[in-house]
Amino acid sequence: MWKIARQENPIWYFDATGSINKDVEGQKKPMFYALVFHDTTHKSIIPFAEFVTTANDQTSISKYLCSIKLKLDENSKENILPKIIVTDMGWALINAAMLTFNCCNVSNYLNWCYDMMFKPYDLVLSNSMKIKSYLCSTHFLKNIIKKAKSVTVFSNHITSTFIFMFTLVQNSISVKQIEIYLKHIHNIFNNPYLDWTVYESLNFMSKEIRHRKLSFLNSEMETSPQQKERDEHFEYFLKQSNMYNNVDHDDNIKINSPFTMHYDLLMTQLNSDLNAKSKNNLLNVVLNEYFCPQLFAILEEKLYMIPLWSGIMIRSEIENFKIKTRLTNNPVENWFGQVKNHILCKIKKRLASVLVTLLYSRLLSKYYEYYSTLEKKVDQNKTEKEKLNKLYEQWSDKNIKRKNKGEFLIFIIIILITNH
Repeated sequence: MWKIARQENPIWYFDATGSINKDVEGQKKPMFYALVFHDTTHKSIIPFAEFVTTANDQTSISKYLCSIKLKLDENSKENILPKIIVTDMGWALINAAMLTFNCCNVSNYLNWCYDMMFKPYDLVLSNSMKIKSYLCSTHFLKNIIKKAKSVTVFSNHITSTFIFMFTLVQNSISVKQIEIYLKHIHNIFNNPYLDWTVYESLNFMSKEIRHRKLSFLNSEMETSPQQKERDEHFEYFLKQSNMYNNVDHDDNIKINSPFTMHYDLLMTQLNSDLNAKSKNNLLNVVLNEYFCPQLFAILEEKLYMIPLWSGIMIRSEIENFKIKTRLTNNPVENWFGQVKNHILCKIKKRLASVLVTLLYSRLLSKYYEYYSTLEKKVDQNKTEKEKLNKLYEQWSDKNIKRKNKGEFLIFIIIILITNH
């Protein structure tokens, strides 16, 4: 099933929830992990692998992922790993996936991304990473919106404007595109005066937003009750588990990331240019209502991990498989919803043994639902072949003796009498 779905949508969606399994006395909260894929042809979400554990650290998650990878290696000679794996902002999930499938940690992966982005193309270097990592765009954007709303601004539309502009960076698929957007966003929110350059930047970004049709975006990003419940479970999970043990912490990743120095140099140049312009604008008394360096700082502090949340590293998959520039973990969240509401019939806290039985039955039903049509086509081809063979004149084998009809009838009667 995965081999067929992979041809159109080579992505795994990886996440965990704590609202399905029954608590185990004397142990930490059991978490239900799922790697799912979206079969876009049949419009169905199918789990590739699932596991339950009360040890929610990187080592345990990596162990289960390694067992999944070993099964793949044993049962398939060709590489059927996904091109991309989408996760939430949990370093244990990201690091476990990178360690298992790419034999590296997040810091190593960011260094590889930097070489791919800024150095001449190298086929050996390109093939050294089997899977590309991507952070769920919805959850990442929620985090940005939450921080943006905490900043005091002159008007609410300033916050909304910043969020729209951030989504442009999030959808970017080239280094040049990112740097152009950063230059204009920096000028809009860091220039205290409303000079012609701010007008130019506002016009440029407005055209880009209209071009990308981002007007539908809900800057409030209100969550449904189901999503809110799931977020609460995940937050509890982070607090109760050893999620960040043996993992690169945010600060360490930022220090070691090559993108930190790269974009620090760019910001230094932009600030220098802005200061030079400000000295020439001493007679300009019109203040810029968008002036809010705190908002730009929210974007700036995320630049060290830009390959994980922008479209720049998944560009080839966007072109080859026609996927979107912003990926979300909606498929795995929808799967959790199906498990809770349909498979478990809203009966919470099932035992793992019961859960496995129900999930296996559902997987079998999906298999027969989607592949029965293929089997029928094979059978139909066989039938057509048999019909063609019957058109040719058939000669019986002379060496085979024909049975007497009377003997055959007596044989049937004897069987019937014996059975009677």
